[in-house]
Amino acid sequence: MNRNLGVAKKGLLLASVLLAFATGPLQGGEPKNADGDWWIRASSAQRTGWLNGFADCWAYDKDRADDVKGAPFSILTEKINNFYRSNPTQLRRSLPKTFVEQAKRINVPEAPGGEHYTQPHGYYTGDYFRQLLEPVAREAFIGGYLACYATMEHPKASFTKPTSWYTNEVSTWLGLQESDESVIDDKRADVPIADALRKFKDQ
Repeated sequence: MNRNLGVAKKGLLLASVLLAFATGPLQGGEPKNADGDWWIRASSAQRTGWLNGFADCWAYDKDRADDVKGAPFSILTEKINNFYRSNPTQLRRSLPKTFVEQAKRINVPEAPGGEHYTQPHGYYTGDYFRQLLEPVAREAFIGGYLACYATMEHPKASFTKPTSWYTNEVSTWLGLQESDESVIDDKRADVPIADALRKFKDQ
């Protein structure tokens, strides 16, 4: 009897995961506190934004680029999807923890002739932020970055406001306009998103 109940419970959990994957874009939630439940409900744009924001911080602020350089996001996304689908009891598991764990298991050799950046934060600049055309993708990028930054042993700044607040402030500072996706303050287009974000850290 107990075994049957356990099987039934597991089946219900799996059904809830599959339903969440099918319900479409996430309408709420705080991406800087993302877990499996956030991930399975997020849209593709939100997942892409979060992964890039987290990777930006992990590679440059934490200086752990080796953990992620061999993990293409297309493969990493599928690995994370599979983890949460296969482990419905782990939906409250930290997404940062799952990200790092799965990324370390992927080792795709770098393609010859790939782009290399010498400046801090690489291509994660204001112009990259502009190209995240969906506001939820920009918010997810900031959320991913802050989720990583929260793991810093000796952080140089604190960010206690909602992710949406930082997203709006950074977007405004960069001169972005929802009515015209091509608009940006040219003088700030090459500023790293991380540097723009730090302008709004807690005082």
